[in-house]
Amino acid sequence: MPTDSCAALPAYRPAPSCLEAARIFCRTHFPLYSWPEAERSSRQSAVLVILYPDGSDLKMILLVRPKTLRRHPGQIGFPGGARDKGDKTPVDTALREASEEIGLDGKAIDVVGFLPREFAYGSDFFISPVLAYWPYEGGPLIKADPVEVEAVLAPSLDELGLSPELEWKRGQGLDLLYPVFPLGERRLWGVSARIALRLIRLAAGLEGRL
Repeated sequence: MPTDSCAALPAYRPAPSCLEAARIFCRTHFPLYSWPEAERSSRQSAVLVILYPDGSDLKMILLVRPKTLRRHPGQIGFPGGARDKGDKTPVDTALREASEEIGLDGKAIDVVGFLPREFAYGSDFFISPVLAYWPYEGGPLIKADPVEVEAVLAPSLDELGLSPELEWKRGQGLDLLYPVFPLGERRLWGVSARIALRLIRLAAGLEGRL
């Protein structure tokens, strides 16, 4: 994945057919481009689920959070965060956070649509996942903020696979069953793993299981 912000962009790659199908599906079933009116008093956040082409693979960007953070120390997740007062839509939040965290150029991003909203029981946030495509080979140019990002991971959808491990976790007095994706010595779990699994199933043509 490129890290030199001055490097020229590589060749343009149009979105693959599975992502074009996801675009139609998302905009038909999840057409929301504003914050839910009924939940304006709730804690709201958005994440950017960025896919990009790398040879024959379609990869996603995940961030490893430093262990020094107050929230989610050491965890793996998508770029994103809480809604600011000036954020009119979840897309505004997701792009702003991605710019702050990894220096992402939002002008080069193709927003595909929304995935189903999730609730993070550990932090009491509603999360709007914004699905986006970076149409250049090898991924976006990254300049990570060391305060918020310890490392950047880029697993392919095939690498994560359709059959994650399942584990019970405790949250707000509830026992919850979460998918877990092993990533070397690290693990993607929790609400980020739920979002990733929905995306993988959608890309694989399993929309009926969302």
